[in-house]
Amino acid sequence: PQKPPVTPPKPEEKPVPPQPPKPAVEQPPTTTELKPVAEIPKKIIDTIKELRGTLEAVFYDKDWNEIKRVKVRELYENIQKAEPGTIHAVVFDGIITQRIMDAAASKGIKILIGSRVGSKVQSKPEGVIYLTFSDLI
Repeated sequence: PQKPPVTPPKPEEKPVPPQPPKPAVEQPPTTTELKPVAEIPKKIIDTIKELRGTLEAVFYDKDWNEIKRVKVRELYENIQKAEPGTIHAVVFDGIITQRIMDAAASKGIKILIGSRVGSKVQSKPEGVIYLTFSDLI
């Protein structure tokens, strides 16, 4: 009887064992929105609660002292008239728009806190942090 042809044995292919997933390294949040929350004084949080529904804006200096209050509809004009560097933050019962952000950036305003961010905001100017009421309360 004929023997079947002998085929050389195939080298065994060892499957590469799956690597265990590396433990996730805790990354600090990269969004600038989260960082300044600790820098917002409690009295400002209280002001936010008071401002809801008033359509007012409050301007603050770098020490969080109130500079003045204006109606939100006059906010843009008041920012435009401001001396650059005199206003550190603006808290207002209104929508943070691109126009307000750009005006704030041009006057050196560092923080804008509004009731919400407008849907048409395309770019965040360098150096301006914006937060919404719901980020803080």
